[in-house]
Amino acid sequence: MDPVPKPDPSDAPVHETESVALEPGQKATITMSPSTSGNLHYIPTIAVSKYSGATYAVAVDGTSRFGPAAMPPTDPDNAQVTFLPCLQLRRELTVTVKDVRATGSEREYLVQVIGWEG
Repeated sequence: MDPVPKPDPSDAPVHETESVALEPGQKATITMSPSTSGNLHYIPTIAVSKYSGATYAVAVDGTSRFGPAAMPPTDPDNAQVTFLPCLQLRRELTVTVKDVRATGSEREYLVQVIGWEG
């Protein structure tokens, strides 16, 4: 699936990754902001490690755009375009992951944001 809109050749790529380790019952919120203030970022893909017993949510500039859901928009092994049209980010992207299990061992979650700066 192709992103909508498509990037121009002069657009700067955005590929950010963060990882977080969560124990059962813990929650993490990963926040990403554009490095160049005022430039619009287009985000077609947000990939997060997929585990049963977890919930996922995405907010863009304070507005909920995904979840909470029992599965991520996509996972790093697939990293498919999941937002059509692309999410448009000006100030802040937050990805919230919660391990809702009652017991178990620590899990590592990878959060991957792929897009471009227009």
